[in-house]
Amino acid sequence: MALMMDLNQATDTTLVLVTHDAAISQRCQRRIAIEAGAQLETIENEDLKSLFTELSVEPIRSDGEISDRYVESIVARLHEVAISRTIADAKSKLQRVNPNDAEYEGLFTELVALESQRRALREKALGSI
Repeated sequence: MALMMDLNQATDTTLVLVTHDAAISQRCQRRIAIEAGAQLETIENEDLKSLFTELSVEPIRSDGEISDRYVESIVARLHEVAISRTIADAKSKLQRVNPNDAEYEGLFTELVALESQRRALREKALGSI
């Protein structure tokens, strides 16, 4: 739990945690209690509603106790997904720029660096399991 909280603060990202443990939930800055799906109706954003629904029914895929390696692999996978979206945006921009334009080289360099980051995260995610 401490590792997840540290990563949350260090990366300044949103951490969605689903738990039945009141002691763990007290460590969070914001809490949303879902009882028999009653709170789901108050969520207007369909993507967020879908995420909460999935998290509330999806079991943790782990044999035994959750280890730091397991958490690291999940966080690496989440970062990989985020970088994949950035890569898609970079590729889209690259397609709209003339290859002879000076901007093209900078975008291409950025794309190569992002692909390298994604590859490293994928290896970390798979290696930590």
